[in-house]
Amino acid sequence: MINKTPNRNLSISIHASPQKWVLVLLPHFVAFIVVFSLANVSILLSIVLILAIAYSSYYFLHVHIWLDSKKSVKLIYQDSTNNWFLMDSANEEKNVSLLSESFNSNYLVILNFTDNKKIKYSAIVTPDSVPGDLYRQLKVNLRTQ
Repeated sequence: MINKTPNRNLSISIHASPQKWVLVLLPHFVAFIVVFSLANVSILLSIVLILAIAYSSYYFLHVHIWLDSKKSVKLIYQDSTNNWFLMDSANEEKNVSLLSESFNSNYLVILNFTDNKKIKYSAIVTPDSVPGDLYRQLKVNLRTQ
């Protein structure tokens, strides 16, 4: 949930939502179907591909849905001077910089951050995980930076 305080601070609580579940699981499901539909591929290659897809699926669930990885983001906060902070899965607050490779669209916002140790963090925000007017405010805020 995003809360806007009177001094225009932005606080985004990251959590799993139906759209985020679909965003994480659907590409992996399609990849499984593609691997199973490849008739002329050896069994060993199929097993390797299935294991890679399963690991990727587990990784994205671990980081973005279950939020229990070291790189999981539970909370994002922007102060009145436009400095970004995040809280990781260990409930440690970190001062971070928003990277230009972040993605901002009508249906999805992917925020990429780096801390002073150059560790990268990503947070996925979908329209169903925050109120609509505040989702639009986040998008406008990102476009003006």
